[in-house]
Amino acid sequence: MQIRFLGIAFFIFSVNVEAQENKLSLKQCIQTAISNNIVVRQAGLQADVAAVNVSQARVNLLPDLNANFGYGFNRGRNVDPLTNSYINQQLASSNVGLSSGVMLFNGMRLQNIIRQNNLNYAAAKMDLQQQKDNLTLNVILAYLQVLSNADVLAANKAQITVTNKQAERIEILVKEGAAAGYLLADLKGQVANEEINIINAVNMLQVSKLNLSQLMGVAYNSNMELENEAAAFPLLEYTNSAAELYKTS
Repeated sequence: MQIRFLGIAFFIFSVNVEAQENKLSLKQCIQTAISNNIVVRQAGLQADVAAVNVSQARVNLLPDLNANFGYGFNRGRNVDPLTNSYINQQLASSNVGLSSGVMLFNGMRLQNIIRQNNLNYAAAKMDLQQQKDNLTLNVILAYLQVLSNADVLAANKAQITVTNKQAERIEILVKEGAAAGYLLADLKGQVANEEINIINAVNMLQVSKLNLSQLMGVAYNSNMELENEAAAFPLLEYTNSAAELYKTS
């Protein structure tokens, strides 16, 4: 009996640990969203293209080097290139060429192209960061909305439990003749309203989970669990004055 009890306790503990491990943290949601978002990927590719353009513009300042090689072979009646007479023999020829060139001055065009590509690359990186920041903000808001709706659902369930207890107590009093019947009817009506509130809360919770799943780019999971502690943001007093804030902006 003791071994069976220990086995059941270990199973319950394992289930609780697994449930906690399956909970998504805010950091995990943000990382998943950034890695799966198409707009962020496009911005990243554009930044990579801009970086390649910068490298290419710098390479254009270097001298170019071209080489060529040719080989010819003739057999039979041919013209001797030295005597210009017909001969019957094999004739082979080859040529090798090597050339190099460098741009000395073209009105600073190449240097200006490098500056332009550097600015384009900086703009592409800022656009990529902006896309990440916007997505991160939306994920945070969706994450908090899921937690908020979960709290509302829990509060509604707790409220209907209290109301049901009150209805049971009033029902006993009505049977004993110690309370009026309309009180029980009012409580039953309140229970019905609270059941509707629970249904609405469940729907809102699932909608918020769907929105978070869409932002993350993952399949919708109605059983999604989030870590509540990860959403606790420290409240710090803003130290800058209004003038400093205006100057910064």
